[in-house]
Amino acid sequence: MKRRPNLTLSVWFGTLALISSSCETPSQPLDPPRQILLQPGTVYRMVFGTAVDKFDIGTLFEDSVQLYLSPLAPMYRKSVIIKADDLRARVSPNWRRFINWAEDRSYSVGLGLICNSLAIAPDSDIDYLKALDRWGFELWLHGWDHEIGEETAEFQGHSLARQKRHINASLSWAERKLGITLTTFGAPGNRSDRATALALQSSPQLKVWFDSGTARSVQDVIGIDWIAESTTGRLRSFEDYTERVTNLSENDVIVLQIHPAEWNDSDLGLFGRMVDHSVHSLERRLMTPYGYYRWRRDRSALTIEKVGEREYRIDCTATRFAHGLETVEEPFLLEEMSHAKVLGE
Repeated sequence: MKRRPNLTLSVWFGTLALISSSCETPSQPLDPPRQILLQPGTVYRMVFGTAVDKFDIGTLFEDSVQLYLSPLAPMYRKSVIIKADDLRARVSPNWRRFINWAEDRSYSVGLGLICNSLAIAPDSDIDYLKALDRWGFELWLHGWDHEIGEETAEFQGHSLARQKRHINASLSWAERKLGITLTTFGAPGNRSDRATALALQSSPQLKVWFDSGTARSVQDVIGIDWIAESTTGRLRSFEDYTERVTNLSENDVIVLQIHPAEWNDSDLGLFGRMVDHSVHSLERRLMTPYGYYRWRRDRSALTIEKVGEREYRIDCTATRFAHGLETVEEPFLLEEMSHAKVLGE
């Protein structure tokens, strides 16, 4: 879940986060950011207003038990991904209602974009989609034309050349119209074939594939869990959902596939209960698909050390990606102590 900083501060902690360019440069107060990012190649000093754990000074948080009790415990919880399908660039009122609702609740959401819609979208909608990317939503490739037929679908039963054209056109239009590099792919109707895996090999910018995992791929495959909706656009009862999601408690990631364009206000309320149950009762973390990809690669490289009763050192020198800071609900001060050059992936 996107962490909005706690604004109830003591006098001594008059600023929530102070980030300086180096240990020699005085810290400069910033307006409370939407999300504080831990940058790769950087070491941070973090100081809380009160003690937040009972570990000894000098503790290096390494094993799962320690990490789950560390100040950064929320970052190490298992993940939940909201996979919202069938967004078109001419954004409908129902989609805007869902997006505004998710934004108000600080939900991280992956939005599956049907990319040929970019060709006819007005500038106001294009600007809106660009803003979604800045707000922390992830737009992902949900096909060029979203063909779903009885015998064939856009990525099932068509030639390799055609599937490549649809992927390449989608990526090109997203880059041209939105200035966005799409990094996640999910086929319309979750229907794909062997040609799809071959087509994706020619698009290395796509790092994640929502798929059943039946085909080998160069992408990270994330399985799809049909547990929030019973059919397209129709949510299960809350009781049915809680039973099904509990059965997936051992999964590292749970995917909530939804079609919110067909929902009303009652559906939004029900889905909010589902998400809150997953986050709070099951103690999981909301992430976008590419955010989950990045965290999987960096979580063992980020180092946390307790250096004082209320002070911690967060070492990101070995990480490759920026990560939103999620921590216990306490006032804190954050300083950037050093920065090293980071090599590419």
